[in-house]
Amino acid sequence: KVDIGDNVILTWIKGVGCDEKNTIYNDNQGIINAGSVTTFSNYAVISENRVVSLPQGVELDVGVLFGCALTTGGGTILNQINPKHNSTIVIWGLGGVGMSALMVLNAYKMSKIIAIDISSEKLDFALSIGATHTINAKDSDPIIEVMKITDNNGVDYCFESSGIAKNISLSINIIKKNSGKVYFASHPPKGDMISIDPHDLISGKEIYGTWGGNCKPDRDIPILAKLYLDGSLPLKKMIEKIYPLDDINQALLDMKEYKVFRPLIVMDHII
Repeated sequence: KVDIGDNVILTWIKGVGCDEKNTIYNDNQGIINAGSVTTFSNYAVISENRVVSLPQGVELDVGVLFGCALTTGGGTILNQINPKHNSTIVIWGLGGVGMSALMVLNAYKMSKIIAIDISSEKLDFALSIGATHTINAKDSDPIIEVMKITDNNGVDYCFESSGIAKNISLSINIIKKNSGKVYFASHPPKGDMISIDPHDLISGKEIYGTWGGNCKPDRDIPILAKLYLDGSLPLKKMIEKIYPLDDINQALLDMKEYKVFRPLIVMDHII
């Protein structure tokens, strides 16, 4: 489905095309196993169903964002939540997935978009890309603050992407009875459990997980690209700093310490 010389996006979600076994690389020191999508390397052998042609007009640096966070966060908004006009939503956790979901909400006419995180820098950034309200969970109780903002009604939707099981459990407390929905795209550590009062479910609240935003890469990447090219997705704001591959450890450290939102790694391709 692609030709020699095409620029492509790599995606961990299976798309159209042949599905080959994981690549095994031979090195002087032994065999190196690799997953279905190998990044952080200059070259890789990837199955056809894990690549999508870079949409025309999308720059290479922006195209990187389409491979994981944008398709998961944005895909959940497009394919699962599809929020109603004038509705309210909480985005809980402002990593790449949460920020991507927040940006895609620009394509919808929401009444309130409430962002929750523990980083004041991320919360300020969220305001610049579409959030109407922010809550710092280090400084105040998110449940109390959401209820204040919504006149004790709660929100229509909560998108949880903090990666903390406790926050998934708490999310059920900030959605409306009878109609509120929680969607979580985070991946807490294995063994961590969520706890929900059965009465919340009896009262009509609903909770859903997502596998990569129910994304079909060959279908959804062009849709997301159109939103970007139309000006709805300020993806350029996500790319603050570019690192060479040799500095990847520093890039990961800077991300961990909230110095950058999405560090970009540039590979050298020596023919």
